[in-house]
Formats: sequence, structure tokens, C-alpha cells
Amino acid sequence: MELMQARDIAERLVEEIKPYAVRCEIGGSIRRGRDDVKDIEIIVIPNIEETTRICGLFSEPEPWTHNHLHTWATEGSGSGWVEWIKPGTDEIIPWTPRLDGKYWRGLINHNGERIKLDMFLCDAETWGYIFMLRTGSAQFNAALARRGLHHGVRYSVEDLRGCYEERDAFERLGIKWVEPESRFTGANVVEAGSVYEVIR
Repeated sequence: MELMQARDIAERLVEEIKPYAVRCEIGGSIRRGRDDVKDIEIIVIPNIEETTRICGLFSEPEPWTHNHLHTWATEGSGSGWVEWIKPGTDEIIPWTPRLDGKYWRGLINHNGERIKLDMFLCDAETWGYIFMLRTGSAQFNAALARRGLHHGVRYSVEDLRGCYEERDAFERLGIKWVEPESRFTGANVVEAGSVYEVIR
């Protein structure tokens, strides 16, 4: 799919999701400005409401967590516009997104065409790292991994909690900022304050 068309669909999806989210952005090849887009990637912090509810006439109030994004996906317009499918398989198997899931997979129905949707859910503390990781490219992320191995460090999402913005994640990893449109094959991952580079 051409970039302009994919961006238009992604932007409309983000606008629809925003009332059910704390934060929502487009990632992947659309964010990098790639001419040919194979799927739409959305990174989102769900709007989760902590409240109480009474389950019976004589019951005491009990804690209750309501994930507004999940309601949109399963009961709202998200269940009509997006065909949710099982993650982790090449087969197209109808699936209900998990309430506590970190990855929802779907197919967007657009003018008779089905477009792959990858939705990555996170919280405010891991936003920066997840946004960086899900912007890609795969080659850029591989360079980050090689850099980590070079220094004997393996980073996980938990290691990068407290990265509220993408630039925080770059700083935590000790690498210089790279604009999304430059994160293609051969992009450099340059360690801040040194001449170390991972190239191509």
C-alpha cells in the first residue's frame, strides 16, 4: 500500500482510538515515511479506570478495573472496523483481544481490502522504549541489539521503565538520537560521547 493511503487510514484509526486512550501514535514504516507500507502499527496507552462496583444487591463495593480501549475493541466501533485475529500465528483465526494483552492483532476492512494492524499496548513508564522499538526498522533494532551484545548488556522492557518519552529511551541506552525517517537499513547506532558505531 502507498504511504499516503496507509497514513490516512492510520490517522483516522488514531482519531477514533483517542477517546479510549491516554496516548496513541502511529509507528512502524508509516512513521519512518517508507513509500511501500505492508501494515499499520499503532502504539497506545489504554485509558484504564480504577473504580469500584457492586455486584449484588447486598454486596460490598469491590475494586474494578475498566479498560476503555478494550471496550472500544470488543463492543464499540473497533469490533466493526477491525477484524481481530489471533496473534502469534500465520493463520487468520478470529480472536477476542485479551484485556491484559500487550499486542493486539487485526485486519482493517477498508474498501474491500484487508490491511494488517499491529496494536502495541503499554503504560506511561514504558512508552518511550516501546515507541522506539515499534517504530523500527528491523535493521535499526538489530543494530541496537548488536550494540547491547557488544557491551554485554541485554535490555528488556522492565530495564527501560521510566522512559516516558522516546528520547529518554535513547538516553538510557546511551545512544544518540536518530530521526525516525533515518532508521532504515544501514542506519547508524552511535554511542553518545564515543566513536563506537554499529553500521549496516
